[in-house]
Amino acid sequence: MDNEYLKNAKVDKNYIGYGIENNKNNEMKIEKISYSNTGMEFDIKIGKDTYTFSSKLLGEHNLINLFGAITISKELNIGIKEIINSVKHIERSRT
Repeated sequence: MDNEYLKNAKVDKNYIGYGIENNKNNEMKIEKISYSNTGMEFDIKIGKDTYTFSSKLLGEHNLINLFGAITISKELNIGIKEIINSVKHIERSRT
């Protein structure tokens, strides 16, 4: 929902919206983002619960992609512990 074109698009189908900046109407929200030389850590608030994720990936572009994957995973009823563990083990590209 951070992309102005997509945020304002008329969609006739069901969709799952997510965003880092424009997330006030989303069930899931990213909070407390921090970066280091080894990766990033962030919290995702789902309803009243907050979960901490860590990733070896860096950059907001990777954070947006991870948030999309996490959002879809939750929608597919994958357990939060499995999602947290999977995100933690994604390797950085060696290019």
